Amino acid sequence: MSYIFLKASHFQKAGAMAKRALAIDSYLARPYIVLARVSFQRSGFEEALDLARKALIMDHDSPEAYQVIGEVYLRQGMTKDALTVLIEAVRLDPENPKLLNILGSGYIKDKQYDRALSTLIALQEIDPNNPGSHFNLAVVYAKMKQGHKAMRHIAKAEDLFALNDDNKLWLGKTRDIRRVIAREFKLRPEDIAKGTTKH
Repeated sequence: MSYIFLKASHFQKAGAMAKRALAIDSYLARPYIVLARVSFQRSGFEEALDLARKALIMDHDSPEAYQVIGEVYLRQGMTKDALTVLIEAVRLDPENPKLLNILGSGYIKDKQYDRALSTLIALQEIDPNNPGSHFNLAVVYAKMKQGHKAMRHIAKAEDLFALNDDNKLWLGKTRDIRRVIAREFKLRPEDIAKGTTKH
């Protein structure tokens, strides 16, 4: 139940249900992961780290616990440490689209664009309609000075984010990046309209 509430973004209910589970059995890893995620959503990063580490004591092979730790490290600017932890998470759960996208983001922050590109292309093979992967691919291609590819992916990200009202924040960010790419590479509307399927 705590996971269901978490997926529905009912964080208070998710936390309460996880605490009930731990009151019955304090050696379960997953309730600690739920509580860690709830703390992360509330920017309680140190508490999230502590809870995720407790989850790892209970389950050494929990990709979700490694993911929380990696995301906290990214927020704290500890990019190298974040990459180490996220690589371990992906090793444990290699076809998790969200994890692969976060790892791709980590590589972008660390300016490892080749690794970001290979990670995000692997993600595209698993989930070609993942808007976050298209957003990150646009950033990578822009950094690699490949304007047309960057524009194709940011246009695809915009189309995909627009399908869900919950993505309004990311839709706004995507449109901002699209304008930046168009300006930086001097792309005209007819250039932008050319193809959206090729990498």
